[in-house]
Amino acid sequence: MISSRYAAPVALVLLLALLPTAIHSYVGLRVEDGLTTASVPDTLEGFVGSPTSRRPNWGQRGFDATDWTERAYMAGASEVRLLMARSFDLKKLYHHPELAAADGVDLRPLGIKPLGTGLGGVHVLQTEQGPRHVALYALVYDGALIEDPMWFQFRTAGRLLVTGRKQMTLLFAQQANVPDSQAPEETAAATVLKAAVRQFVAQQPAPPSGN
Repeated sequence: MISSRYAAPVALVLLLALLPTAIHSYVGLRVEDGLTTASVPDTLEGFVGSPTSRRPNWGQRGFDATDWTERAYMAGASEVRLLMARSFDLKKLYHHPELAAADGVDLRPLGIKPLGTGLGGVHVLQTEQGPRHVALYALVYDGALIEDPMWFQFRTAGRLLVTGRKQMTLLFAQQANVPDSQAPEETAAATVLKAAVRQFVAQQPAPPSGN
């Protein structure tokens, strides 16, 4: 038996423990921000995109995406594929997204590089053998680029326990047959990605100005 004098503190502790479960498992609280991948125009920096032939449920299966778009852009004889996917399951987007997005191309990470977006850095990958493929991707959350998603989840874990989940957005650009002499940040894929990030983030409402 628990003494009655401990009843109130024990009830409070149980309530705090059950609150995250109720929010995420039973209520399923989600915060919709109204942003969409379709708002990014087909033409980016002079490159004209067209939809790829992915099946309609591909993004949901691969990324648990609630909203996704993929387009192909021709840069001379080279194709750039731009995937934009949004999901409330953040790990589905940041944990090796190239495994789903790159269609079996063996890409290896080169690190994080700033591309002049003004928001942060993007992840850069390329093949080590065979025809050179380059990929760059950005992770956008609350209008900013997330360079280290593991640290991001660690520092926001407490807040996310008691608030509704928000969507993260993956923007992934891949280019085939890139010349060995061309740096990843100088590719058409980088140009398309930067433009897509700018257009997507431009949907974010401006923060209220202080008086």
